[in-house]
Parts: sequence; structure tokens; C-alpha cells
Amino acid sequence: KLEGVFGNTHYGPDWEQEWRKKCRICSKVIFPRFFSFSVPSDDLSRAEMETILNSLPDKERFCKCLKYLIKQKHSDGSTKLSVFLERMEDYTSKIPQDHIPIIIETFFDMGDELIIPEDDFFISWGNDIRMGRMIWQLLRRYNDKNKRFEILKNAFEKGQAISMMVNELISFWKQRGKYGGTKESDEDILLDEDHLETLQGIVLDKIKEAVKEGRLLNAPFLPSVLHYWEEWGNKGEVRDWINRVVSSDEKLPIFLSKFLQKTSSETITDRVAQIHWRLNPNWLKDFIDVDILEKRCNEVLSNDSIVATLNDKQKLAIAQFLEEKHLLDKGKNPDDPFFYIGVGER
Repeated sequence: KLEGVFGNTHYGPDWEQEWRKKCRICSKVIFPRFFSFSVPSDDLSRAEMETILNSLPDKERFCKCLKYLIKQKHSDGSTKLSVFLERMEDYTSKIPQDHIPIIIETFFDMGDELIIPEDDFFISWGNDIRMGRMIWQLLRRYNDKNKRFEILKNAFEKGQAISMMVNELISFWKQRGKYGGTKESDEDILLDEDHLETLQGIVLDKIKEAVKEGRLLNAPFLPSVLHYWEEWGNKGEVRDWINRVVSSDEKLPIFLSKFLQKTSSETITDRVAQIHWRLNPNWLKDFIDVDILEKRCNEVLSNDSIVATLNDKQKLAIAQFLEEKHLLDKGKNPDDPFFYIGVGER
């Protein structure tokens, strides 16, 4: 009789958020904690989570909490911020509506600072995606598209997180079938087309503002920002800015490092995936003459005082660019899936 009442009970993955939020032992995150005397120092306790949630009405206090989480590192180099952003999704349906504009405004103001490379895993996503998911979930709490637009417009106008603005704007456009997206039903689309055009104009102004203030070079996902700046604005302005950056021995290595990409490959004989770094000159040819860029890289490498200031990633970016440029000049294709040469590999 008891089996008839309690048997054949199944719970889908959607229950995990509720269990985790309530610290239930059935949560895969909480279960190991029940056998520990204390919460591990690199984990996010329930008390810390509640402290941050209580800071939401005060943007300045909320920002301080996020900056604090960036400084708290796990043993693998990732931060507590990534844990917070993932667990925050457990609360998006319950956060008071008057707190929602503050969260969205914060993400579009300091969101670029929250994109931490160490928080981006092959098996997961980065903090930009985590913030984007929260933004969408919070916007869906409003049924009125005009209200959503009002919140976003205010956040864009006050914000400085250019990469976050570009990324989310492209996601909104994809709902309407642009940029490789599949057009969704009207009830699922978050914003009207005229809303998106207005936001696009704001983003373009923000990019130009960052250029004047010397901030653009530090933007995460710079290649993407440059691509859409070129599409939405003046192609000549983009090339002029890049030429000015490349003419600087100090700025060129930073610029190239923004195009460096990490890839992985695995064969049947590999126990773990092999990590490779790529920087194909073809990725830059729409922005600058790659022969000129090659010459400038060699000039930078001949300047010992500049080389001494470069970090490992900047040195790798220059070396990888020159390596793949050499391959292209020999008629080889570095993008061939059956052919790969990284720096130092022959």
C-alpha cells in the first residue's frame, strides 16, 4: 500500500533551483555540505547570499558586494562571483519588481568589469552569459514591452559596460530573426523593433564616448564590439581608431591579445583535451592591412624596453599572429581541422 502512495516518484531538473535555494539535502550542491562542519571558504554561504540580496535596494552597496566577490578566488582560479550569478537565477522570480531596474542598471554599468576570464569554463558559460540570463528573466517579469524598454533605455544611458550592451542588443535582435537568429513569436519577443533601433543608437554613442575617454581598448570581446561599431556606424571611424592603436608600441600588444582565442582538440590517444591558442590574421583583415600589422609586430619585438613590459598573453598574441601569418604566406590554411600549428609546434 505504501508503495502505491510513495512509489514511482520522479523529479525533473527544474526542482534543483528550489532545493538549492532552500538548502535541501536533495540538492546536488547542498548534499556534500551536510557532511561538513562548515561551509568551505571558497564557497558561497547562504548568509552571504542573503547579505547580497539585502543590498539590492542600494546600487552602490550592491556594486561593492559584486566587487568583493571578484576578489574571492576558488582553488581553480575562478571567483565567487560566478557562483553568485548562477545562484541568483534561483531568486529572479521572487525579487521585488522595484529592485529589478537596479540590478539591470548595475549590470550595464559595471558588467564589463564582471566578465572574468577565469570564470569562463569549457563545460559552462562565462559571467556575461550568466548576467544576460538574469536580465532576460527579470525583464520577463514585466508584461509591457514599453516598460522593459524604459528600464533598458535608462540603464544603457547611465551605463558604461559597452560589451554587455552590444551582446544583449544582438540577443534582442536575434529574437526578430537578425544576426542568424530565428524569429520568435510576438508574445516571446521582449522589445519592439523601434525600441531596438533606439538602444542601438545609444550603444553607438557609448562606443564613441569610450573612444574619446580612452576606454574602448579595455572592453571585453573587443572584436565583436568593433564589428558592430563598423556595421552600425562609420567604417572609416573604426579603421582610424584601429590605426591609431596599432601605431602605439604600448597599445598594439593589448589590441592583438583581444583577438587571441583558446581552442581544444582531442584524439583517441589523448587522455585529456589539448589546449591550443589561435590568432588567424584573417580575423583582422577587415579592420587593418595585416602586412602592416606584421611589420608593426616585428618593430615592437625589436624594442626591448617594450617587450619587458608585456605580459604572457600579449607575448603569445604577437607570436601566434606572426606564426599564422607566416603559414598563410606559404599558402597554408591554419583553420584546416586536420592541420594545426601553434607557437613552437612544427
